[in-house]
Amino acid sequence: MMKKLLLLLILSFSSLSGGEFYGLFIGDTESFDIGDEVYMDLFWIKKELIEIGEDLDRPLNILDDQEIDHLECHSDDILFFYYSGHEEQLDRDLFDTVMKLHPQLLIVVIDCCNSPTDIEGINLPQYEETEQFYDSELIKENTRQLFLHQTGVILAYSASPGEASWTSVLRGSEYTYALTQELRHELQTPNPSWERIFEKVASR
Repeated sequence: MMKKLLLLLILSFSSLSGGEFYGLFIGDTESFDIGDEVYMDLFWIKKELIEIGEDLDRPLNILDDQEIDHLECHSDDILFFYYSGHEEQLDRDLFDTVMKLHPQLLIVVIDCCNSPTDIEGINLPQYEETEQFYDSELIKENTRQLFLHQTGVILAYSASPGEASWTSVLRGSEYTYALTQELRHELQTPNPSWERIFEKVASR
């Protein structure tokens, strides 16, 4: 069943090759009910972005929420902002600050409920684990295509208004798990695109 997601893509082609690769990762790890799952989310998304930074030859520069107030993004920088946790713990001022920055590519992923009205009777998706074969040169080229050759804003929300975002004790957030899986798969696919990544995430 297609899951409703909020997604804004405003992208154009870019050939810039310098700049910094920033990551800001915020999670509600102190939550009594989903803290462990959020911790897993942060671990896996950071791991994925660190590997991406290696393929970009731009080491991931992990920021904290205090540094973002003084960050001066340049036109060849990349900024990835990620939040996982309860909706009410999302710092709206921090979100607004991030959205006012103007790097080459701004990717914002918000993984939380969106004021759900009905959270009963949900069946979590079952994912099939498949054996993967890696072409390191293709992955590196595709990573550059997705991150260095794009400019603009990607804003992805794991739930539409009135929907919940779900977690698993084994994988953490179902949305974050699907996103990392589909991103990894897309990096091994010719002519990668952000649109296809999020379409596949929505269909899982």
